Amino acid sequence: MPREFKVPVGNGVDINVFDWQGDGPPILLIHATGYHARCWDSVIKHLPNRRIFAVDLRGHGRSDNPEPPHPWNVYGEDI
Repeated sequence: MPREFKVPVGNGVDINVFDWQGDGPPILLIHATGYHARCWDSVIKHLPNRRIFAVDLRGHGRSDNPEPPHPWNVYGEDI
């Protein structure tokens, strides 16, 4: 199971991150709109022992959901 933690990204918003603690260069996985970080679980099982970060973007999964709108550029700034 991954380690889970929050990262403050500004304006009082925290995003949720799942960390599969393995070896090698880290892999960052970002979901499409309408999904959440755990949608990557079936992919991650094919990458055993790798260091992988999967992020819940703002308004998704376990991340904070501030009042909309959420312009597209804000997601990139959060990451």
